Amino acid sequence: MNEQAAGPFFFPGGDRGALLLHGFSGTAFEMRALGERLSREGFTVSVPLLPGHGTDPRDLLERTPDDFLAAAERAHRALSERCRATAVVGFSLGAFLALELAAGAPERVRALAVLSPPYHLSGSLGILLWLYSFTPIRRVLPMFPKFASDGEIRDLTWRGRAPGYGRLPLKKARELRDYFLRMRRDPPRVACPVLLAHGVHDGVVPVSGARELARRLGPGRCRELYLPRSAHLIPLDLDRHLLEDRVAEFLAQVL
Repeated sequence: MNEQAAGPFFFPGGDRGALLLHGFSGTAFEMRALGERLSREGFTVSVPLLPGHGTDPRDLLERTPDDFLAAAERAHRALSERCRATAVVGFSLGAFLALELAAGAPERVRALAVLSPPYHLSGSLGILLWLYSFTPIRRVLPMFPKFASDGEIRDLTWRGRAPGYGRLPLKKARELRDYFLRMRRDPPRVACPVLLAHGVHDGVVPVSGARELARRLGPGRCRELYLPRSAHLIPLDLDRHLLEDRVAEFLAQVL
C-alpha cells in the first residue's frame, strides 16, 4: 500500500475546523477529496489515519473500537486548540466515532456530518461480522478477502482502487459487532445539528438504518440526504460532488 496516499492529511485554514474520520479497513484517502473541498471553503481540516490502518492488515488484528475512539479524541483535541469551533464528519465506522465525540464533548463539537452509518447490520458487513463472531470460519480463514462490488461503490473509477486493505482482519469481529449493536441500542445523545447522508444503493449497511437513526436523533436536529446513484463509499461514489456541496453548505451555516 502507498502509505503517502493513505494519509493522514492536514489542510490549514481559518478558525473553523473539520475533523474527518474514515471507515473500518479504509484509509484517510476516503475523506481526502471532501477535506480538500472544505479547505477551499476556508476550514482547517484534519484527516487522521486510525490505528492499525494504512500499513498491513495484520496491524489491525488487535485493534478495538476503543483504540479508534481514543485516536479520534486526540485528533479532535489537537484541532480544537487551533480553531474556535469544530465539526466532525465521519464515514461508516467513523460516523459512530463522530457521534461519540459529539456526545462526549458537546461544548467543542458544534456540528456533525454522519455518512453511511452502520446502524442496521443486515447487509454484507453484518453477515460477515456474524460469521466471524459465531462460526469456525475465523480459524479457517483469519483474513477475509475483500471484494469490491456495486454495494460498496458504483463508480468504476474508484472500485477496488482506493488505498485500503484487500483482506479484512476480523479477529476482533465480535467486539466490532458488539460495538455496532450497542450504538444501535443506545445511540449517543448529541445536542448539535446533524447532517446524515447515505447512498440509496448501499449493500454494505442498508439505507433503512440511516432513516431509523435520523428519527432517533430527532427531525428538528437532523437533516437527511439520500444519494440516488451511490452505494456505501459515498465520499468517492457517483454523487460525491453533491455530497461535498451539501456538507460544505451545512458546515458554513452552523459553524
